[in-house]
Amino acid sequence: MKRIYLIIAFATLVNITFAQHSDWIVKFDRKPDISQIITRSSLFSSIEVLSKTLNVYNLKTSKEVLSNDIYKLLPQVQNVSYNAPVEKRSVTPNDVLFDSQWSLKLIGADRVWEETTGGKDFAGKDVVVAILDDGFDINHQDLVENYWINDGEIPNDDIDNDNNGFTDDFMGVNIQDNTGIHPGVLHGTQVAGIIGARGNNARGIAGINWNTKILLVSGVSNIGQIIEGLEYLYDLKKKYLDTNGAEGANIVVNNFSGGISFRFPSEFMDWCDQYDLLGTVGILSVGSVANADFDVEVEGDLPTLCDSDHLIMVTNSDISDTKVLASAYGLTSVDLAAPGEEIISTGIGNDYKAISGTSASAPHVAGAISLLYTVSCDGIAEAINNDPSSFALTVKNAILNSVDVLPTLDKTLSKGRLNIFNAIFELNEICGESNLEELSINAIRPNLISRNDMYNGLSVDYNTNVFKEHQVYIHNTLGQLLHKSSFSPSIFGVRSINVNVDKSFAPGTYILSIVESGKVASSKFVVFNK
Repeated sequence: MKRIYLIIAFATLVNITFAQHSDWIVKFDRKPDISQIITRSSLFSSIEVLSKTLNVYNLKTSKEVLSNDIYKLLPQVQNVSYNAPVEKRSVTPNDVLFDSQWSLKLIGADRVWEETTGGKDFAGKDVVVAILDDGFDINHQDLVENYWINDGEIPNDDIDNDNNGFTDDFMGVNIQDNTGIHPGVLHGTQVAGIIGARGNNARGIAGINWNTKILLVSGVSNIGQIIEGLEYLYDLKKKYLDTNGAEGANIVVNNFSGGISFRFPSEFMDWCDQYDLLGTVGILSVGSVANADFDVEVEGDLPTLCDSDHLIMVTNSDISDTKVLASAYGLTSVDLAAPGEEIISTGIGNDYKAISGTSASAPHVAGAISLLYTVSCDGIAEAINNDPSSFALTVKNAILNSVDVLPTLDKTLSKGRLNIFNAIFELNEICGESNLEELSINAIRPNLISRNDMYNGLSVDYNTNVFKEHQVYIHNTLGQLLHKSSFSPSIFGVRSINVNVDKSFAPGTYILSIVESGKVASSKFVVFNK
């Protein structure tokens, strides 16, 4: 035991001794004489109090030194540690391939995750995204927790338990043979990963909606199967509405990354009619345009030309924010672009594969729509409850009105590329946040605080129209910094934060400041002895 102890002590000593820094946290055995410390050695450039109660200070040196040098020069020091930067506990996921997911930052998904990472709506109901495709890997480690489960069905008993015309559709349906058995196919698995791969689980990738429920409709290879698959979704959503959420599925959007080039709606009206039908129960439909450079309004494309308000058609943009040449366009029928080149996503057998084309673009939009439905806002919940069909159009307009306009997308309806973060602000009016103001402090409560009550902290009401990290500083009237912290404002939340202060604050006047990108708002508060 003695040998082990000596080894540990030596390792600790090495770690301290050989680390040279100029910014230190120093604890003294009693209140130090600051002026004497500064004059004691030219090595010490500044010293600021961090905790008067515990005699902890921030000591800076004119050059990088060892901690032992500080111990030698200041004998009353009890402890010295490097003023190390801390990690940001933000919502950046820990998925190992996240850094390769260039499209998520481009469309502002990482900034939206400060507000919501998806999952349930304001009423606590699962938000469901349906995918029509060829097949899916139902056991993929990044998807299996996010698949929608039909609670009305008992798996593998060969009985249609919920009487919806499909046997054993416990995890969606294979529309080709009306079973619940899905072929394990790459394309659908990749689409599912873009929309809803489990986020922040230290595996693979993060989907746009970390915790959504993905409803699978596989075996789709012809128009008849598309129509039948869309009808399946309509029945589930209608049942959900009719039973007030007790049965069915809360489907808000479906994605179909397929179609037929050089055809017009007059040839397949029954297909187009399904999108209006789904719209009546509040389901938006997202589709991908053809992977070829032509004008759909001249040469034809389906479902792009289907005339439904509840349909959104997506073309392809790349990492340089340029429309991909091999993707169709149309001034009134192609709504917007989304990233679709070399998008890393889920593959077969817990693998991860890149996918390119409009098949990857459309699920970015479907995922964005599902994420907007999870924003915590009374107004959104009320709008969904009152008229799900109209609210679906509100979400569509929010998506289209908030794009990043790009010159290569001038031949699309919105003339831009998806930006989910911007889209949230289009919902401001519904959420009662239409008047976003410049940075300011409205009130500090209490403005006059007894030292005996300081453990409750200060409540600071503020305004801001920027939704990234802000800093909070408290200085005394001598300009000494006594407190520093940071916070990220909630887009729809209350504009109020709690700032912790303690009894180390002596009676007097203090200045609290909120700072963001060079903008500063300040207000005073007073501490007194009770």
